[in-house]
Amino acid sequence: MKVMNKKVTENYPKGCGDKTEKGKPIIYAQNGDCHVRYVLQGGAIGDNPLICIGINPSKPENNDGGGMVTAIERVLRNSQGKYDSWVLLNVYPEYAVKTVELPDDYNVKLVDENYQQIENILKTIAEKTNGHLTVWAAWGVSVGKKQYLPKLLRDVIDLFKRYKCSWITCGEETKERHPRYPVSTCGGCVLKKFEIDRYLSIIKNLESKRNR
Repeated sequence: MKVMNKKVTENYPKGCGDKTEKGKPIIYAQNGDCHVRYVLQGGAIGDNPLICIGINPSKPENNDGGGMVTAIERVLRNSQGKYDSWVLLNVYPEYAVKTVELPDDYNVKLVDENYQQIENILKTIAEKTNGHLTVWAAWGVSVGKKQYLPKLLRDVIDLFKRYKCSWITCGEETKERHPRYPVSTCGGCVLKKFEIDRYLSIIKNLESKRNR
């Protein structure tokens, strides 16, 4: 699989997207047939980036991240300069309009490449921020839609453990105690601290139930 890393959208095959925001290119790391996206970021990484973790990329027809990008950009506008750039990662990199439409078994090669791409971008960000990362948990209840997603989420969270991370979420948690998936109106909600260690116990319980 040929991975196209950090290319401006104009360099992508037709159909992979050409979205720009106020002259800032949307930059991707994805495979060449637009079937998979590993990283989405709005222009160059600044000194105070916001890292957002969703469950899987959607809207392959325009490749702009849909409501997730709208929510992220609104949060940046409302942050009064606290965040100057953003990066969107996913637990599983394959496109699906709805998470339930993902395959019943995950692709090991795609997962391994996703982990590598995440490690690469985190290293880049950490070099600019002295190892401190602000991470927005935004995967929502969809983490329970496929048996393998709790495990993959736990693996992704593990990749962040080598850094000093401030975990946040948008609004109140769901009744299942998952962080909420940000819809397009989420930019106006209050960002609050997210207790990632407590949440890991919830994920482990969900994973064990799925494996019974």
